[in-house]
Amino acid sequence: MRAKPFLLLALTLVAAGCAGGDAEEDRLASPTDLPPSVPAPPRASTPGPHVDLDDPGYRMVGAWRVGDAWDYESDAGRVVRLRVVDERTVGGGAKHFLLEERRGALGSASLAVERSWVDGEAWTRVNTTLPSGAEQRYQPGEPLREFRNATYAYDETSLDPAGRETGHHTITTTARLRPAHQTLFLPWGQYVEARVVEQSTRHSATEAIVNSTRWVHVDYLNDVQFQEEGETFKLTAVRAGEFRRGTLAG
Repeated sequence: MRAKPFLLLALTLVAAGCAGGDAEEDRLASPTDLPPSVPAPPRASTPGPHVDLDDPGYRMVGAWRVGDAWDYESDAGRVVRLRVVDERTVGGGAKHFLLEERRGALGSASLAVERSWVDGEAWTRVNTTLPSGAEQRYQPGEPLREFRNATYAYDETSLDPAGRETGHHTITTTARLRPAHQTLFLPWGQYVEARVVEQSTRHSATEAIVNSTRWVHVDYLNDVQFQEEGETFKLTAVRAGEFRRGTLAG
């Protein structure tokens, strides 16, 4: 996707060599009385934490299915409710899931609704329809299961409810895994050893960096807990296939 400066440099050097002809070859081949230089030893660097990618806390490979659901409540009295409401096969057979997200105050009868199509093969969010009817599209996709030390970028295109483009931005996210599990106590009286993924996200529109943290585990096929803009949301109920805990909101 980006230009290759090393290739450009190589071509420049080749061109320079051709222009110099034999004189350049003679100069390079001239003997010298200078002693050979000894390369300096490489600087010592502190290795990063070892990440065992076979750890089941990272390998959230199970697929969703229609009816899967997750309820979260925050320490500030807000709720997030996720529901897998549809499933489609697209193109050459990649399965896509329609994820409905409802957000609002705890106890409110009306919650703001967003709907996103998720590529179930790459586990990336393809687009999101906002409560206003506007849409956001992500290319090549917003990663949802990027549980490793990495930096990745994707483009976000915004469209108004009539389908007219209103903005185009690049989003860059850096993910870092803590080297150890963290024990969480869930409302139904169970402890879980979750993996912790810390993320910093930069949006090219404002250049502001937003920090967030996710606690993940393979059994739940989603976050067990997440923190965004200083607010922590904890899982209160889940239905992921045959795995069920707590009581989901109606």
